[in-house]
Amino acid sequence: MIISLFFGALIGVLGFIGAMDIGEVQPYANITYAFYNALLIFLLRKNKKWFKRIAWAQVLASLTVFAIALVTVLHDEFRIAWFYIAIYLTYMLLGEKPGNFLTLLSIIIIVTTHYYLDLELSSTAIETAIFSLIVFGLLSRVYNTQIKNYETQLQDKNYDLAAVIKNLDFALEGAQAASKSKSLFLANMSHEIRTPMNGMLSLIQVLQTTELDEQQREYLQSIDRAGSILIHLIDDLLDLSRIESGKLEINPKKFKIWDFLEDVFLQSEHLFDDKDVNFNVHISDDLPKQLITDDVRLKQVVVNLINNAAKFTYEGEVNLIINGSRLGDNFKLHIEVNDTGIGIPKNKIDSVFEPFKQLSSRIYNKGVGLGLPISKTIIDSLGGKIYIESTLDKGSRFILDFFFPIAGDEQLDEKNIELDINLKPMTVLIVEDDQISRLAISTWLKDKGHKIVIAENGKQAVEYLKEKDVDVILMDVHMPEMNGIEATKIIKEEKLTQAPIIGMTASIMNDERKSYIKAGMDVLVEKPVNFENLIRIIKNSFKKPA
Repeated sequence: MIISLFFGALIGVLGFIGAMDIGEVQPYANITYAFYNALLIFLLRKNKKWFKRIAWAQVLASLTVFAIALVTVLHDEFRIAWFYIAIYLTYMLLGEKPGNFLTLLSIIIIVTTHYYLDLELSSTAIETAIFSLIVFGLLSRVYNTQIKNYETQLQDKNYDLAAVIKNLDFALEGAQAASKSKSLFLANMSHEIRTPMNGMLSLIQVLQTTELDEQQREYLQSIDRAGSILIHLIDDLLDLSRIESGKLEINPKKFKIWDFLEDVFLQSEHLFDDKDVNFNVHISDDLPKQLITDDVRLKQVVVNLINNAAKFTYEGEVNLIINGSRLGDNFKLHIEVNDTGIGIPKNKIDSVFEPFKQLSSRIYNKGVGLGLPISKTIIDSLGGKIYIESTLDKGSRFILDFFFPIAGDEQLDEKNIELDINLKPMTVLIVEDDQISRLAISTWLKDKGHKIVIAENGKQAVEYLKEKDVDVILMDVHMPEMNGIEATKIIKEEKLTQAPIIGMTASIMNDERKSYIKAGMDVLVEKPVNFENLIRIIKNSFKKPA
């Protein structure tokens, strides 16, 4: 811009003092032309798309005007301003090489015109041209040097930016590695905690079937609740870690509504064992037989809401209501959990979805505040909506609405939630390396009339099945010598038995669970094992086609 202003002033001054032999043409015309080109340069540099096309057009137009003026004017009327403006435009718009080329071409034209054509240029005009070329040559060098400096600075900044991006990539890789390590650590820690907890909670279930006085039963229930809370907390921390890393998995599949409801009831009914609170379940008889979604995550949400209601309701009731309506090939599933608990202040309702948030000291020691935030994330991932209605000291309503594809047209018969936990006597092979877990499972099954065979690892199980058969196999996953996956593969490949293999795992990682099924396990049961749920799973495993 400085160079443009300089040449505009130069044209005006030279024209004003008559150094350019412009004759009758006013110097203001040249000044206007110079500023017009300066403005054009400024605008063109803002528009990269049409830059070169317009630049070349302007340069050629100026050169044409210069040539016409050169061959048509009479003697002293040569307008020298147009001559070097053409060169100036070339330098400014297209760079040093085109500018140098046009400068050389213009000098050749001037010399040729002066010495070989019948057109005399005044010495003043030629001197002005030479003077202008010298001045412009120097200024163009300054200009191009400045441009090169800018390019060098830009290149340096690009190098710096590339270095920053590279460092950020390294930092991202480090963060991802740290996140992966954290997830692996949490998963391993979960397994290490779940294994002894499984044994403890399983033994509690066995003890609860023995003769106990009221005080002993109360003690056992308290221990059972404390263990369940610890397991629930571990699961929440793992889920929170996956949410933070964006790896919360949703795996839609067909599931049976009735099995889903049984699981919800089994995982929830114990929450009310020592409370003066009624747990009521209201299920519509218009539900489809099967829907398609991630039933594990949906069950987690419903159980979380029931657990939340149980924690903050000290008398009265908690109701689970499930109904809906069919919309074409989809089903609008409506789930409601309401209670007569302490309620939530209206100005605090949105806060219940914030991690580690407790509303007031009234609910101190009622968990770490992860259940509802995790549930909200899962609900969003399932494409659902959650609504909360609450009145302080009167109770709350948590309302869920989902749209799920229907996987079958049959209707469920109206049923009461009762479980038949009786099975005909069977031979059960328990493959488990943890002594406490073996003791608990075997004791409970023996009390139900079943014959028990024990294997402490996969290798012992395979050796036994080569000699004798069993009715069902309960297979732990992580064991020394030979783990459950290796043992299952051998059993299936060598066709050692047709007995269903029920995997027992403390892992809740979907990728791991999928690998267990892929290895040949027929179904999985989660540790700590709920024995009534285990019986239902065993019964269902015999219904599957071979």
